[in-house]
Amino acid sequence: MRADAIASKAKIVVNAQGKPTEVIIPYRLYQDLIRLKISHEIYEQTDTQEEIKRAQKDTATGKTKRFTSAAEALAWLDEVMTFLSAKVINER
Repeated sequence: MRADAIASKAKIVVNAQGKPTEVIIPYRLYQDLIRLKISHEIYEQTDTQEEIKRAQKDTATGKTKRFTSAAEALAWLDEVMTFLSAKVINER
């Protein structure tokens, strides 16, 4: 939801001097904002940031593989699984 839409749904409670003290928002909006805050907290965690940096480094050094479609990715995964299965059988 856009910020202007959030602001339009909010009701501002003011004190006797006219200073805003509280905001009343619809419960659904409150739930959305809580989910957003939780996702930001997860993103900001040290281990998440370390994994993001590792993934960026892997991408920069060519350790990742890109596909043009899900079908292409699944075909590649089938090849890998076939190779690994054959390797396990040969090692027995």
